Amino acid sequence: MNDTKNPNGFFADPGSIAPSVDKHWRDDFILELRLRDVDGPTIGDALMTVETHVSESGESAQDAFGDPRAYARELAPEGDPSRWPVTPLFVVANLLGLLGLFVTARAFGGWLDGGPLRITVGDVVSAGVLLGLMGLITACFAQLVRAIMDHVWLVLVASFFLFGALVALPTLLLTQPLFTVSPILLGLIGVTLLSISSVLTYRDGRHDQDEIVAPGESKKNTSTAVLTALMLPFATVITLVITWIPTLFA
Repeated sequence: MNDTKNPNGFFADPGSIAPSVDKHWRDDFILELRLRDVDGPTIGDALMTVETHVSESGESAQDAFGDPRAYARELAPEGDPSRWPVTPLFVVANLLGLLGLFVTARAFGGWLDGGPLRITVGDVVSAGVLLGLMGLITACFAQLVRAIMDHVWLVLVASFFLFGALVALPTLLLTQPLFTVSPILLGLIGVTLLSISSVLTYRDGRHDQDEIVAPGESKKNTSTAVLTALMLPFATVITLVITWIPTLFA
């Protein structure tokens, strides 16, 4: 048995639907169906079928149904494996949020240094690269998720260093000044972008529209939309703390 909490929403872990199914098998099965654009209630029905067989036969899901991703492909052969159901609003919200994170972190660094903040060519290029990478990730999200499933640590470590290099190098190398700006003003712009991003993410509401539920069950009223909308602001706070800590020992 696998006692798993059952948070609601698009990325819920429906442990209460299939508690007898190995969690890793269940996660891979759900993710593959999600990537093939299968709706939540249909996934819940498929999980119930697996749970019924496993609980009655005593077999594991792996022994009874084989590889979870292959079994998911059998159930949804017409699904589009390259499609990820994101909305334009979701994309815009995340682009604004990442830009807000970048701007706020830059403003905070300037505030710690004191005086006006000098904006360089590298700052502008880095912001453009950041938005471009986010757009690329969004467009190829399904392929990226599959790569992570197959080679999780390799992809994450390589992405971290590649992402960091592409964003940081322009700032370090392209130091030609463009203009100066008050860190407070730039920080307000960053916070505004983050706020707009959070509102758009919450308004998108996609995280509660396709909850995985068992046959005959109704969707819960609780929501993960608020937590999802606050993810980038929270990441910004963590970034600011990391930036601030070294100054304590300077």
